[in-house]
Amino acid sequence: MALVSSALFAEEVFSEGGEVLTPFDVRVIDRIPDGAPRPPSKPQPRIYVQPEDIRTTKVIDLGERVVTIQKIAPIELPAIPETKSVSDPNNPKLREFIEARKHHQTVFIGATTYFSSKTPDKARSLVRYWSAQGAAPIQFWTDANLLHMTGFGEFEAEDTRYSLMMMVSHFDLEWPKLAKAWGSYTIPVPEIPEFIDGVPASFRIIEGKPTEEQLSLIKALMRLYDRDKERMRTAYEQRMAAAKVRALERQENPPEKKNLVLRYWRADAAGRAGTNPKPADIR
Repeated sequence: MALVSSALFAEEVFSEGGEVLTPFDVRVIDRIPDGAPRPPSKPQPRIYVQPEDIRTTKVIDLGERVVTIQKIAPIELPAIPETKSVSDPNNPKLREFIEARKHHQTVFIGATTYFSSKTPDKARSLVRYWSAQGAAPIQFWTDANLLHMTGFGEFEAEDTRYSLMMMVSHFDLEWPKLAKAWGSYTIPVPEIPEFIDGVPASFRIIEGKPTEEQLSLIKALMRLYDRDKERMRTAYEQRMAAAKVRALERQENPPEKKNLVLRYWRADAAGRAGTNPKPADIR
C-alpha cells in the first residue's frame, strides 16, 4: 500500500476566480490536559441520620480500616425536578439549529507506539481503528506519535466532530536488544515500514479497505497531529512528569485509609410498611 501524506489534503479550497473560500480546519475541542492539578470540587451535600433512626449496625474490621454498615429507617428524598419537554421537532428554528450542528462520530482506536529510548523523536505507531457506525476495522502504520494524542477526547475537522475512545501503549525498541543480551527470551517486533522524516505526518493502510468516511478520520488525525504536535508533546511530557511526582508523593506519604460508614434503607412497600418516612436531612 502506498504511503499517504496529510500534505495531499492540506490545500485550501478555491473558487473559479481563485480566491480562498474555506481552508481545511481541524482543531482540538477544549484544552489539552498538561498534568496541572484540577481545582478542588465543591463539597457534596450529605444526608444526616439521627441515632434513633438507626435500626441495625454491623461492624467489619478489615485491618487497615473499619467498615460500618447500618440499616436506617426509611426517609423521603426530594423529588427529582421535572425536565422540560422537548420542543416540537417540526419547529423550523429547531430544525435549522440541528442541521447547522456538525456531524458527530464516535471513534474507537487502539494503538502501540514503537520508538527507541535513544531516539524517541522517531516514533512509529501501529493503529487499529473501529468506527461506531459498524464498518470493518482498519489497521495502519503512521509516523505520528499517538502517545502524544492521548490527552484529549474530542476534536473537529471541517463539518465533523469526533469523539475519541483511544487506548495507546508504547514499546521501546531497546527492550528486545536487552532481552537478547541477557539471554532470557526473544521479544518479537513487527516489521515497521519506512517513513520520510521532516514531512507532514503520513500513514500506510495494512489491513482493511477504508471507506471515505474512515479515510476522512485518518486524514484529519494526521492534520491535527501536524498542527498541534509540539503542544501535544509538551502536554504529554508534563502529564508524565506530574504523574511521577504524584507517585513519589504517595510512596513517601501513603494516603490514610479512612473508616467507612455505609447506610441504606428499603424503599419498597414492604420496607416502608407501618412507617411514616421523614424528609431527608440534607446539608
